[in-house]
Amino acid sequence: MSPDPSDRWREAADNYSKVCKGILAVSQSIRYVGVLNRYGRTVTGFIRPGTRPMLDREQAKNEFFVLSAILRLSAEAETAIGRLEHILVRHEKIKMALIPFGNVACILTIDGEESQYMQVVRDVKAHLNKMSS
Repeated sequence: MSPDPSDRWREAADNYSKVCKGILAVSQSIRYVGVLNRYGRTVTGFIRPGTRPMLDREQAKNEFFVLSAILRLSAEAETAIGRLEHILVRHEKIKMALIPFGNVACILTIDGEESQYMQVVRDVKAHLNKMSS
């Protein structure tokens, strides 16, 4: 008998949770890491212990939806311009990165200067590549 869809979803969420915990270990600059589905809904996510969230739940939901919409819409142009590697959003107080990962995307909020957060993005992408190999 094949696994129930809810069992497969729980297993995937557990795997994504492990990925997120591994990503938090990549850098102390990472404030939040989560996995979003193609509709911008959070599958799993973790705030670094001791970190105070900057966005309330509704604000985060809206921000994630916008980023995932960009990701989803850019897929239509993939054959012409190539696969999207990541999206960077630089707010005055925080940086965000959205990194496609299989059929989901990893979202990060990052503290630090540009050279630091770009290194975090490179390190997270390397971590995700190891996880998918």
